[in-house]
Amino acid sequence: MQRSRFLTFLRGTATLLAATTLPGCAIAFHNGNIDGVEPFPPASAVTCNTAKPVTVALDTRYQVVGMSTTDDVRQSAVDNIEAHAEDVFTRIPCFRWSADPTNADLVVDLRIRDDANPRLGLAMLSGFTLMIVPARATDSYTLTAEIKKHGTVVDTVSHKEQFDTWLHLLAGFGYPFAGPKKVSDAMWEDYFEEIAARALLVDGRKVR
Repeated sequence: MQRSRFLTFLRGTATLLAATTLPGCAIAFHNGNIDGVEPFPPASAVTCNTAKPVTVALDTRYQVVGMSTTDDVRQSAVDNIEAHAEDVFTRIPCFRWSADPTNADLVVDLRIRDDANPRLGLAMLSGFTLMIVPARATDSYTLTAEIKKHGTVVDTVSHKEQFDTWLHLLAGFGYPFAGPKKVSDAMWEDYFEEIAARALLVDGRKVR
């Protein structure tokens, strides 16, 4: 019990220091094979029956391993991820987005495992030195999206991705180009574009 309280104290202290000492001094790097996926064609290149778009929904389960978190934090992450999915699918006239998986033509059953390594000791040291000493946190994602049509899995899109966040005094110079949110948004955007492209093929749509 004492060890658990001490770890909670360390985690809270590290988070407070990171949030209050120059919060813009963070940059992120994404390593994985999503970047190698062929870019999604523009909506104008997709032949759709717009009179009868396919209803698509997302069912997400998000698991964090390696650090404790709260339901609110996990739900916030899920809401952000699902917002990217909705944005991608609503840009394509073949699809109509639905918040209800029970009545959708296609359901993307998304499973996310985040093996987190926050390196709390290093984060504390970085905070106490006002980020002169750099800190690094790593999230290793295992992403599995099953595309289901009427309850049957017809395709699966899987990736393993690594997301590294660095905190350092000089990182502020790179923040406008590689801020954690900017890099994270690009990763999820690319992933859902790949899923959307595969969903088009599942439904027999044509891409010119």
